[in-house]
Parts: sequence; structure tokens; C-alpha cells
Amino acid sequence: MVGEFQVGKRFRVGIVVLIALIAVMIGVFMVGQRANLFRKKFPYETRFDSASGLVAGNPVRLNGVTVGNVLEVILSPDPADRTVRVVYDVDRRAAPRLRKGTRAAIKTIGLLGDKYIELEGGTAEEPEVEIGGSIPPAPGAGIEKLLEGGGDLVADLSAIARSLKNILTRTEQGKGFLGALTSDSEESARLGNNLNSTLASLNSILRKVESGQGLAGKLLIDEKYGRETGDALRGAIHSVQNVFGKIDEGMRNNTGALPALISDPEGKKKLYTFMDNLATAASSLGIVIGQLEKGNGALAVLLRDEKFGREFTQNLLGFTRSLDSIGRKLDSGQGTAGKLINDPAIFDAANHLVIGVDESALLRWLIRNRQKSGIRKRYEEESGQPASAYSEKEPPLPREAPTKVPTPAPRPTPSP
Repeated sequence: MVGEFQVGKRFRVGIVVLIALIAVMIGVFMVGQRANLFRKKFPYETRFDSASGLVAGNPVRLNGVTVGNVLEVILSPDPADRTVRVVYDVDRRAAPRLRKGTRAAIKTIGLLGDKYIELEGGTAEEPEVEIGGSIPPAPGAGIEKLLEGGGDLVADLSAIARSLKNILTRTEQGKGFLGALTSDSEESARLGNNLNSTLASLNSILRKVESGQGLAGKLLIDEKYGRETGDALRGAIHSVQNVFGKIDEGMRNNTGALPALISDPEGKKKLYTFMDNLATAASSLGIVIGQLEKGNGALAVLLRDEKFGREFTQNLLGFTRSLDSIGRKLDSGQGTAGKLINDPAIFDAANHLVIGVDESALLRWLIRNRQKSGIRKRYEEESGQPASAYSEKEPPLPREAPTKVPTPAPRPTPSP
């Protein structure tokens, strides 16, 4: 009896201890689940338009670092709701980085690799996402958004393929530049020869440059010349900078010739007048060029009409040749003008005649009388009135010739 009593007592104590342990464990789990005190990861969810092949177990990354895994991919029981609810967990240490501005996106590892959820965005000033809360999807989340315009992409690729096919067809037929290069025609040979000549010329130029010939060769090969040229160029640039600096300083301080010209009303007026004249000249030049392009005027005809230009050139050459012939004849003393220029006797005779006329009072009076008569007649013809100013009687004929003997004019020196 005593043994049975002890066994029953132990059994009852064990049952009580077991029930107490179960109650403690249930309480601990309930408290831990409620306060998340014993969890290493916190759950979150995002509603996507499409899961894009996402399955449970796919990684979750925060700014490229894996912080959790996908737990569930659930379709909504409502047929009208076409979103997909994705539940995933995030490490407890990374949870404080999830802010209200954080967005979730479905991405692919490589081009055809596994899917994963990428969490990005959010700032420290924004509040944290509560545990078990919802993180909005990123705009265009999911690989299907990238391929949403696949129809247009395929159409563009088809158009490119057709264009490439047309180009290759024309090339095979020997049409176009590529066809001429790839065919065995004369045009291909000519293009090849031109290309070879161009390459040979370029090779010759490069050889000259490598040997230090020319400006480019000296700049590249001759270090001293290059340094001197560089110094001279820097000096010129520095001088130009100084000039513009002085102009800028003069404009800011209102000193110098340019500010005075601009600030002075007369200077402004002259400057504006000069600009107006320049604009007028440019406009006139444009009109002249337009007339030349239209073919109006003698100059345009001379420039455009090849036959007229050739005839004009021939006439001009003939005229210059005639002038040269006349000059040669005058220089050699041929003809009356040539003899008058080159023969001293003719000049002496004319000089003696002038001296004789000047010594004769009758001839002087006759010349003056005829001169006045001619002036009076011209006046009456132009004015239509009688020339009363010339109605006086002619002066009497002088009785004696002047005793003054005029100095003979110098004889011209005949040309050799």
C-alpha cells in the first residue's frame, strides 16, 4: 500500500510539473510573439501588381545587402483585386532603416537569374515603418514593367532588321558606296585607287610630321621649338587677357577711350551713325550679291556668261594691244603726233610761230576780236538775249608793237 501511494504521489507531482511547464512555455511564446521579444526577424508586406516569378525563399535586400527572405506570395481572394501580397521578413538590426519613404521592387539577379526584393530609399528624418506594416512598391516595380513596351521594341528591332537587309541587298548588288567598294566594277577600282592615294598622302604627311618637317612636325619633334611656340602662344593669350581686362576695368571704373566714347553723347551718336552706315553698307552689299546671283547687270553677265566674258576679255586685250602699238609709234616718232613729240625742229617752228603772233599787234587784235565775238554768240545762244555787255566798240588797233621780247619756251628733250 505504501509503495502504491508513493507511485501515485510522484505521478501527480509529475503531472503538475508538466502542466506548469507547458503553461510557462505557452505564456513565454505568447508574450514573445506579441512583443517580438524573441524574434530575430520582423515581418513586412508589399502589394505588387505582379509577382514576376517571385517565390517563397527568395532573398530580400536592403541597398544591395541581404537582410531577409520572402515568406509568402499570396493572391487576393477577391477576383477584382489583381494585386499580389508578398510577405517577407527583415533582420531585426536592419528594421530601423525601413522608413516611410522606403520602396520595394522586384528585381532579377542577372538577366535570367532568380528574383529578389530590393528595398531602397527613405531618410533618417522620416518615421520608421511599424513592424508588420506595409511598404509601398516602387514605381514600375517588377521585371514585367521593363518589358511592358516589348511590342514597340520588337517592332523597332524588326524595322532595323529590314533596313539592314535592304542595305546588305544593295551592297550585294553593287549599289551605293559600300556596293561600289565590295564589287569588281570600274567604280570600285577607282574608289580603291582614290582611297589608296588618300592613305598614301596621309602616310606621307605623317612621315613628314614624324621626321620633324613642317609646323606640326616641329611642334611634335622639336622640343625647344614647341616650348618657344607654346610660350609665345601663352604670351599672346596673356596679352589678349590683359587687353580685355583693361577694357573691363575701364568699363567698371568709367575710364579710358571706350567708356568715354560710349558715355559721350557725341561719341554715341558717331558710334550709332557708324553702325547704321555699316548696316546700310552690308544691306547694299547683300543687294548687289543678290543681283549678281540673279544675273542682273553687266557684271553678273560678265561673271556668268562665259561667251560674253570671253569676248569682253578678247576686246580688252585688243584695246590694250592697240594702246601699246600707239605708244610704240609715238615713242619711235611715227605720225604727226610722234614727230611733234620727238622732232625738235617742229617744236622750234611752233615756238617761233607763237613768238611772231605775240609780236604782231594786228594778229593780237584779230585773235581778241574773234574771241569776244565767239563769247558773245555763245551767250546769246544760251540765254536768248542780246549780248549788250559785248556791244561796245572794239578797241582801236594799237599803232606800235610792244618792244618786249617774250622769252622762248624751253625745248622738249626728245625721248631716246
